Order: sequence, then C-alpha cells, then structure tokens
Amino acid sequence: MKKKLTILCCFISSLSISQTFTIDLSKNLNQTFSQTIDPQEIKQLILTNKVLLSTVKYSIDIKKEVITPDAINTSAFLGSAGGTCDPIEKAMDVLSKETSESKIPDDIIKLQDEIDKATKAKICPGDITNAKQLIVLTSDHINLATPLDIRQGDKVTITVTKDDKNKWTFVFQTEVINHSKIYYGFSYLFSNTLTKFPTYYSKADTGSTYLITRDNSTTTNVFKNISPTFMYSYLFFQNKDAAFKFGLTGGFMFDLSNPAVMFSPSLIIGDNLSLNCGIAFTQKDQLKGQYTEGQRIKDNLDFDQLHNKIWTYDLFISIGFHFDSNPFKKASSSTSTSSTTGK
Repeated sequence: MKKKLTILCCFISSLSISQTFTIDLSKNLNQTFSQTIDPQEIKQLILTNKVLLSTVKYSIDIKKEVITPDAINTSAFLGSAGGTCDPIEKAMDVLSKETSESKIPDDIIKLQDEIDKATKAKICPGDITNAKQLIVLTSDHINLATPLDIRQGDKVTITVTKDDKNKWTFVFQTEVINHSKIYYGFSYLFSNTLTKFPTYYSKADTGSTYLITRDNSTTTNVFKNISPTFMYSYLFFQNKDAAFKFGLTGGFMFDLSNPAVMFSPSLIIGDNLSLNCGIAFTQKDQLKGQYTEGQRIKDNLDFDQLHNKIWTYDLFISIGFHFDSNPFKKASSSTSTSSTTGK
C-alpha cells in the first residue's frame, strides 16, 4: 500500500512540473550536457545569461527523436499462438488500395474479421491498432459552419462529387403531416335547447272563424332531427400516432327541409372516429308577424301559411368516420382490354 501511495505522489508531482524549460548559457560552453528529466509538456524555452551586444544573434534548433527499445523476438510465441500477421496485413493492404466505394463495406468486414481473430489469438498488437485506425479513416466527419435546421416538410439534397466525374445525390425529405381530415357521419340537432319557437295551427272556433292556437303536443319525431353530415376537421397534435386528439370541426347537415351549418370542438379517436358537440346554424319555423296567439281569422290557414323560415342556432351532437375516399360517391365503372400478339 505504501508503495502504491509513493507511485501516486510521484505521478501527481510530475503533473505539477512547470511548462517552461530554462537553458543557462553561462555553463557548459562547447560541451555536451546530459540530464535525465521527468516526462513533461514544454510550451516555452527560457534562455538566461545572454550577452547584450547587438552583434550577437541567437538561434534555436530543436530536433526531436523517438528512441525505441530493442525489438523483442516474438517468433517463439507467434507460432504457438495460432498464426502470423500476414492475413491482417493483407486485409489492410486490400482496404488501403481499394478504388471502388461499393467494395469498401466488404473490405471492412473482412479486415474486422482478421482483427477479431488476431485479438483472440493475442498476436499482432501493432497491426491491430493500425487496422482499427485504417477503418476509422474510411469515414470523414465534417462539421458544418452553420447548423442545418430541417423541419417538417423540408427537403434536403446533398450531392457528393469525386474527381469532377462521379457524383452521388442524396435526397432527404421529412414526412408531411396533414392536420386536416374529412369525416362523414350523422348529426342530431336539439331543436329547442338554446332557441325555442313554438308552432301554431288554426283551430275551428265558430262556424265562420278560426283561432290561432299554440301546438302543445309533446310527441316528437326523434329521427326527424337526425341528418347526414359532411365534416371538415383540423386536428391539433404533436404526436401523429396519439390515440386521442383534439380538433375544430365545421360542416354541413344535409336535411332537405332544414339544412344546417355546424361548428364545434372535436375529440378524434384513432384518426378515424370523430365525436363533436357544438353550435349549429339552422332554420326554424316562427309564427308570421301579422298573427298572434289567440287571434281569430276567417280562413283556415295551413302550417306554411302561418309560419316563416328564419335562421337561428341550437346545440347538436354528431359522430363522423374518416374514409380514404368519399363513401357516398359511386365508383366509376371502367373496363380495360389487353391484347397480345405472337407468331
């Protein structure tokens, strides 16, 4: 433990060595001075004891040599380890001399296979390092000066040219997400929820007069308020695959007697089912202005003679379904003929 602490302290002290190196010109003139120093990074040289005469010029020449230890004879254990370095060196040679980009992936696979074999056999450590570096060189990381901001609906074309002859073109396009959908379904209009207009009829009062009377019947035809509906919805979402989405829907109710225009918020389930509840602008029957309830008239007027159609509003609910095409449109029948000729 004490030995480990000593080594650690020496390592830390080596890190704290100054990054300057001093050369004392006052010593060892015309002599060779040798000294063993600790590993360090030199960023600055300092010459001390220089003469100040302007006729004296100093120049510095720095030459760095790498002193390598004597090579170890590995022939003894290379053979016993299962082979030589020839296969990995040949694979490196093939990759380094390859001229066709299309063959590079296969060359890399073969070289990687030789790397794995040499690693497993614990041979050729230098070649393994060089081979890995060679594979790295097959890729070039290019930093863009300005980031390329690709957003929804953008299309990017990248062209790579080699020797002004060969050219590669790559087109990248993001998915265009449509927030609008068309739904077909049915709506139920609550005819007397927000606005209520009672209806009237002419009731026989005496032999010669009729009394305008309010219709107080409670029986209603529920199915009369149901009408086919065409809906156009705009969906709000961040994840297009979300099971539930919200939207705004507008559309038309195709009731021939009382057509209506509707608008509402929507709950969209799985993109194919739309549930809506909102306001519909529709026509209702209102007693004409020249008549009042309890008024006696001479003629027996029918419903249309007593009422006017007016535009008003009321609540509705609807359900809609999304189809790839209009389900109410007849498919056009087409026939195709083909002929073959032969001898």
